[in-house]
Amino acid sequence: MKKLTKSWLFDRVTAGLLTAALLLSGCSGERGTPQQSRPDSAAHIAYPELLPEGYAGSELASLAEECNALLTAGEAVMEADYVRQAIADFQGGKTADLHVLCLYSNGNYYGTRFYYEENGQLTFQVLNELWESGTQEEVPSHSVCNFYLTDYGYLVYQTEPHYEPTGYKLINDRDLYPNAEERDALYQTYIAPIAYTAMFRDWQSAQELNLLFLCEDICRYEGKGFSSPEDYIWLVPDVAATLSRYFEGITEEVVVAAAKRYDNDDTQCYYPEENSIHYEGGRGGGPFCLRITQWEREGSLLKIHYQRYDYITGNPDSAYILTIEDREDGGFTYRSNLQAE
Repeated sequence: MKKLTKSWLFDRVTAGLLTAALLLSGCSGERGTPQQSRPDSAAHIAYPELLPEGYAGSELASLAEECNALLTAGEAVMEADYVRQAIADFQGGKTADLHVLCLYSNGNYYGTRFYYEENGQLTFQVLNELWESGTQEEVPSHSVCNFYLTDYGYLVYQTEPHYEPTGYKLINDRDLYPNAEERDALYQTYIAPIAYTAMFRDWQSAQELNLLFLCEDICRYEGKGFSSPEDYIWLVPDVAATLSRYFEGITEEVVVAAAKRYDNDDTQCYYPEENSIHYEGGRGGGPFCLRITQWEREGSLLKIHYQRYDYITGNPDSAYILTIEDREDGGFTYRSNLQAE
């Protein structure tokens, strides 16, 4: 396995670099008359590979280009400087409105149009089929009390101080932090195999985690599908072998004990006659917001520092350190995941 050299990631952007006094409170006051339009937004797409398949050349793309919409597609796709300037021009009265579109892989979208009323009140409308048909004026409007670009590249707005905000990720992390390729390699190699079970919690051995969930994570990472009922019947030796590729102390007895915790009057998980586990899964889902901030090597140990962050604003929540040890056979073993002090 290729060794990753010691490197450090800034855990935030230089203070004020992105915000540039974008916070509005109250959103009132006189506005100047828009005097210029922005350059064609389509010419400022930095990451076209992130756009949904079929978007280029579509009617939606034409609509977005007509209004110079800022685009995101799960990940931000536009040039960072263009996004910052577009927001600054809108707030400075140089453009009449600001359109933002979040594109989905199935061809759908969620969008917002921001504009100022004659009295200076910042307002927004949801973009929908009326926008597509050219009758956006019939869409209800809502006042905005807070509107700002966070240090982490999210355009955030709020309709009432006591309401939850809404956010769009408009600046790609590759434009905010150095060493993007190395950070992605760290994530794909070390975090992805165990992401949904082992991150954001303290542990120093696999036995402190749900071994069946952990096995599912690793199987999916290694390309094993779960498309038929047979895919959820696991032989105990196979489960032990899968987990042992990444953790120490995993025996068949440990796996059986973990499976038996699910046995009750209504459900049987472990079948001794087959020495198999009938796994039912069903863990739910939700946003997985993890940002690697720095990493370091100490001999055979690799320590990855990472944050959980808010999926609306990008602001960091809690910080952890994942420790991994290289093995002589070229693999690696997870040692611990502990909250940073």
